[in-house]
Amino acid sequence: MKVTLSVLLLVVVSTQSFPQLQSEKQSDKATTYDGCGQTKGCFGIPAGCVKDKKCTLLGTYRKDGTSYTFEVEGRGPHYLAIGLSDNDKMGEDSVIECSQDGSGFLEAATSWNEVFEEDKNKNTRDAKPAAFVTKWEARNIDGLLTCTFTRDATSEHRGKKFDLSQPWHVLVAQGAKREDGKAGVGYHAEEKTFTAKVALDTPAIL
Repeated sequence: MKVTLSVLLLVVVSTQSFPQLQSEKQSDKATTYDGCGQTKGCFGIPAGCVKDKKCTLLGTYRKDGTSYTFEVEGRGPHYLAIGLSDNDKMGEDSVIECSQDGSGFLEAATSWNEVFEEDKNKNTRDAKPAAFVTKWEARNIDGLLTCTFTRDATSEHRGKKFDLSQPWHVLVAQGAKREDGKAGVGYHAEEKTFTAKVALDTPAIL
């Protein structure tokens, strides 16, 4: 039986814009689970899924030289997102999104979660990608979307300082487009989870 894998592999160095490109056909044997607990921290849905390598939504983090690299992987129908928060509730979070449309085009963006009120979406995209994201990479393997982002160790987003040498809650979510049709992450994500405060330079399986 012949299996065809659809893969997008894109590396962007510019901090000024994230291009929108379409998938190419390639093969890729590496998995996002490689290095979990050894070189990077990993967590996901459902609980305990990292050890079995069967997460429906996976998030990873690691220190990468003077920067920090984050990955989010899932089969979200529209977007995947990973963010940082200093609390265990959604609100005042620095978010990086990876989304795709029905034509297979993928794009990245940065956004901000305001303090959420019930049934109100307070996520807003930045007018242009924040400069603290120095590189992004995305691939689509047979419908499994994986997005990797590298961000500066220290930065400021919407007036809030983010020092990644300090512990943070790491948030991941996946879902469909916002019901109001605006760009950004929908509040009612199909799946979302977050860690306890973790040291981002310490590998672990959570």
